[in-house]
Amino acid sequence: MAKKLILLILILPIILMVVLFFATKTVSNLIDIPVSKIEIIGENRHIYIDMDKEETYSLEYVVYPTNAANSAVSFSCEEVEGAKGLATFDFLPDGRSFRVVPKSAGSAKVTLTTIDGGFRDSVIIHVDSTRLQSIECSVPESTLTVGDKTSINTTYFPENPSNTLVKYVSDNPKVASVNQKGEITALTRGTAVITVISEYNESIRDTVKITVRNQDAMDLGKTEINTFGTSGSIPISIASDDAISASNITYKFCYSDGSAVPMGIINANVNVSGADVSLDYTFTDTSFVGDIIAKITFSHGETVITKECSISRVKEISLSFDEGISGIDVGQTKFVNFTLTPDDVDVIYDVKTSNNNVTARMANGRLIVTATRAGVTKITLTVTTLDEPIQTKTAEYELVIKPKTFFTKESAKDYGIEGILTLGKHEYSYENGLVSLVDTFGTVNALSLGYTVPENSDKTSTAGALFKENVKWISSAPNSVTINQDGKIHVIDESFSDIVEFYAEFSYGGISMTTDKIKIRCVGSGVNVYSYKDLYYATFNEEIVILHNDIKDDFGYIDGKVMYTEMMTTYDDTYYSNVGRKNEAKVKILISFKNDIYGNGHVINADKVTYQLIEDQNGNKTQSPDALFKGPLNFVMATHMNNETGLLSTISVKAQDNICFALYNGVNVNNVELRGCDLRPDVNGKYDLVDLTYIGTTVEVLGDDVNIEYSRLTNGRTVLRAFGDATDSTKKINVSITNSVLSGAREFIMRIGSNRFEDAKKGDISPHLDGDDATKKSYNTKKTYSSLSAEEKESYDNSFINTFVTVKNSIFKDTGLFAVGMDSHFAGAALADGSKVSEQFKQLEGLLDGWLNLAKTSYGAKLTFEGEVELYNWKRLDDVDSSSLIEITGNYAIFNDMSFDVKSLIENISKKAEYSNIVTSYNGHKMVHAGIAFFGGGKNYSVFEAKNNSMLYNYSMSFSDINKHEMVFAAGSEPFYFFLYDKTSSFSPKVQEEKLKTNAAYDCIYKK
Repeated sequence: MAKKLILLILILPIILMVVLFFATKTVSNLIDIPVSKIEIIGENRHIYIDMDKEETYSLEYVVYPTNAANSAVSFSCEEVEGAKGLATFDFLPDGRSFRVVPKSAGSAKVTLTTIDGGFRDSVIIHVDSTRLQSIECSVPESTLTVGDKTSINTTYFPENPSNTLVKYVSDNPKVASVNQKGEITALTRGTAVITVISEYNESIRDTVKITVRNQDAMDLGKTEINTFGTSGSIPISIASDDAISASNITYKFCYSDGSAVPMGIINANVNVSGADVSLDYTFTDTSFVGDIIAKITFSHGETVITKECSISRVKEISLSFDEGISGIDVGQTKFVNFTLTPDDVDVIYDVKTSNNNVTARMANGRLIVTATRAGVTKITLTVTTLDEPIQTKTAEYELVIKPKTFFTKESAKDYGIEGILTLGKHEYSYENGLVSLVDTFGTVNALSLGYTVPENSDKTSTAGALFKENVKWISSAPNSVTINQDGKIHVIDESFSDIVEFYAEFSYGGISMTTDKIKIRCVGSGVNVYSYKDLYYATFNEEIVILHNDIKDDFGYIDGKVMYTEMMTTYDDTYYSNVGRKNEAKVKILISFKNDIYGNGHVINADKVTYQLIEDQNGNKTQSPDALFKGPLNFVMATHMNNETGLLSTISVKAQDNICFALYNGVNVNNVELRGCDLRPDVNGKYDLVDLTYIGTTVEVLGDDVNIEYSRLTNGRTVLRAFGDATDSTKKINVSITNSVLSGAREFIMRIGSNRFEDAKKGDISPHLDGDDATKKSYNTKKTYSSLSAEEKESYDNSFINTFVTVKNSIFKDTGLFAVGMDSHFAGAALADGSKVSEQFKQLEGLLDGWLNLAKTSYGAKLTFEGEVELYNWKRLDDVDSSSLIEITGNYAIFNDMSFDVKSLIENISKKAEYSNIVTSYNGHKMVHAGIAFFGGGKNYSVFEAKNNSMLYNYSMSFSDINKHEMVFAAGSEPFYFFLYDKTSSFSPKVQEEKLKTNAAYDCIYKK
């Protein structure tokens, strides 16, 4: 029994980091199968729905993996720049699709977001409603003076209905007449109501009321008349309410020089019918052509007033369109206004069009066109008179038929968390066995003018080819990035790196349309990567990587050979030196990023190399003997050969692990998913984090000024490890993690510390780091750091911190141990000189080879939380896991018997007043939170600061708290510290569960 106890003490320096929560005996740590991706089915990113035909759309999608535990998705809509209104919808769930039912016309970017993981994919849905619903009419002035003219303004709802044909009716045409262009003429005093009626649906109408008043005692409703006919009428408005007779009005006709018009040219008479007064005339000489002035005099009492009206009789007609080039939407029917002078001539019409983009016809003297296809059409209108002599006049008119949509495809899709597409200047060429970089054009497929919608259209034609010569692409940085007529982008400036705005503008004869703007990051020195082979050469040559595909199936292999590099461990390799095997203290690296990577939301998945578990028919898993990653290096190891059985047993404490993706100085990781492997679900549809034991560290930071943004890091023994520079342990490093998701860790999601150590000195196996006396005394600042002044913090950071990690608007989820481990070197007496321990405990002699000069104290790390950082790590006490940092092999009883009843331990600890809130209950289960752990055998100089007023509570624990006084000898007397939520926290297991059931859990990662 003593032998078991003492050996247990010797390996406790690392075990103790999990004493509060986790057993040293490895148990399954099951999590629900998480979502890894969502994809809307179909390549068309612009979807069109005709609301008038009661069309709906089935928006189909796939959530990966297909057996994910929570495949629920939500939808959101946002405005599209340049669109005519925001479309609204009802989304009716239908299995793995939504039935999209439009509620209003317009355009909207519809984004589907997975509840689990917050993965997104998007399309733009255009809702077309061209059926006229209502009209509104107005006039600039509703009170007119006799002889004035005005026009009715008609507003259509929706804005561009399919049919804009209306007719105009005056209920009192002798007061105010209206022609079929909507032009009103005030003729005599009084009131008139003008009604505008849709010819498509006569129940759709609106009215305007016109009041006409006199300016003088007598006004003429017409002062100029052009006529082709032989008779006409001049309205006369009398201001007096007295009875008026024909005797009050006299008239005479003269030429413009004042000479009288001889008899036989024109006759007239005054017509008085109540308030209606007019001078009706007839040309008795039907061959007369010229100008005659009618002078009309009104006499009543002392009032005498004379006014003139010019009557021009012509035999030459003229024809012209009222406007030059104008536009019409595809599918729209409207009048095209023209002017025939004079307007009383009898003619026949002939209409021709230059192509089939429109149909055109005449009805009741009006030209009606219906647009069927986008493009430009020339309309030729010919009129021929019916009276002798026969005259023919022709007018031409260009009509631009605008496409229903004019949007860029790129605005429709989401690119990962950041949502911005990145393009580089280069790509790899492998011609003739040579590997070289060549210029490339970004295949953005940027321009989509949308389909046209004639009644019998197959809805596949586009206006792109028709308008190509009239479309101009515009770049906000034309000297550095160009874009051609096909929407292909070319970065011409090697040194350029910035976000560029692009848009297309269609212009023809003053008719223009502009697409929404798209933002694309253009990196002149970047290499567009489409395969692992591309990735290998780009990282080997230290190029900037820009992903355009997921990289998984071909990961890791060039010509059938696994590609990797090795480096000496940056952690303490004293043990390897002690046993003469220092050359074995190496870790493997699959990919080394020594320059930036832009992922465009794609994933690099090391699964093909790292996941090497073999499962037998009973479901037992063992590592393949051919696996490249054999597990982490040893900090220390003890072995024993059982002479009776001949079996070898080992126990080892683990240090630095192999690395899937290494990040070096100045690297920016943008909008990519770096995945250590895929996990395989069991028969119950669960993932076991224990399967990550040999996967390695997913991402390791080995340099300063590393920035990780809008990215997902997942599935490793440790997901992110940051301990310092690859070559200089004294160098301080800074790591920034923003708008990211870190998840799926066998041990710690993030483990940070320092490779810079102070050796233990005689009599002080847990040495203080150098610094002034006051700072030495306050090195345990987990509780007090936030209360230090800015100057004191700066002094502390300069003296004791080697690794600075800032996390902002990010998420930690699914871990076997803690979300964050703040590591410190171990410094127990047993590690100072294992041989002395062996002298004290003769039973262990020979088991502790190499356990010498291992007791040290490391410089610390500083962890800062900003914005919203959530640790979704409440878990059932029954599901707590042990650390695989301790590995036991063989069947030697003294090793196999080393386990803690952690469940009982936690329950016993929680009975102490200072620990009473660690365990809480939820849905009938005892729950604990795995937050931030400060651990190690010696002094831990690391600090944590939450700038968002985090409610993580601080706990400290010494070995005496759990009645393990003998452990002090092995691990030292320094306490461990923990920041975690407890039963008093507002962030409870219930809140965690509720947030994870909605998109609220992942909202923070999309914050800009």
